[in-house]
Amino acid sequence: MCSVLLLSACGGSDSGSAETDPAEVGEPVAGGVATVIQMGEPRTLDPAAMSNTYAGSALLGNALYGTLMTTDVDTLEIEYGLATDFSSDDGGATMVLSLRPDVTFSDGTPLDAEAVKFNWDRLRDPATASGSVGEASQIASTEVLDPTTLQVELAAPNPNYAHSVIVSSMNWIASPNALQQGAAAFDENPIGAGPFTLANWSRQDVIELEKNPTYWDAPRPYLEGLTIRTSADTTQRLNSITTGGATWPRTATGAPSLQRKRQERRFRSYRWAAGNTSA
Repeated sequence: MCSVLLLSACGGSDSGSAETDPAEVGEPVAGGVATVIQMGEPRTLDPAAMSNTYAGSALLGNALYGTLMTTDVDTLEIEYGLATDFSSDDGGATMVLSLRPDVTFSDGTPLDAEAVKFNWDRLRDPATASGSVGEASQIASTEVLDPTTLQVELAAPNPNYAHSVIVSSMNWIASPNALQQGAAAFDENPIGAGPFTLANWSRQDVIELEKNPTYWDAPRPYLEGLTIRTSADTTQRLNSITTGGATWPRTATGAPSLQRKRQERRFRSYRWAAGNTSA
């Protein structure tokens, strides 16, 4: 088991001890399985129905599907992952998404502009009943310009629309082929382009992920797997950490901004071990 410990907001104040500068941390070592304990289990692994929040399914979604973009916690600048750019030259009326070329889902199908269009159009369809419909419905139309370029017309100009994508399930792109197989089949075999794939899901017990051998950002992930367990009880979650039953917790309580930034600095040197799993 890897030895990462991310302090929880519900676990009391910062110890005040000297913090290790991430720059001084050595190179990551491959291997091991991290165990995460979270407060609640998602009812489905369909990204449209998952919550992209720290207290929700952000780690699980990022692990299975990767991210188009993330936000640097110190500078608030956008960092790109599966996307390479998402910008506008007309004040945010039209956004152009550029994708990393030659990326495939774990089933071998391409993660291209058509795949993003399928996912985003599905999210903005009220019939999907996604929790991210508010962000997705800001889109008026989408058009594939070429395999790596999607043009997005917004209902109203929003030059900061990228941040709406980052905090919603729009940031997770699943295989259209897999989604079209139906909800039950998708939950058995969710297909994304993240650093991990599903090995086993025993509902109300454990979700086990294993390293994606075709992950685009090799040699990441350095971990061989993730084990995600669920406990709604705060004391039980903390006991799991202190007794070694879990590597780190996901909590419902948002940490104060300074404490979150300290936690993120401690965690940053490890987070690529599991792919980009920042919330």
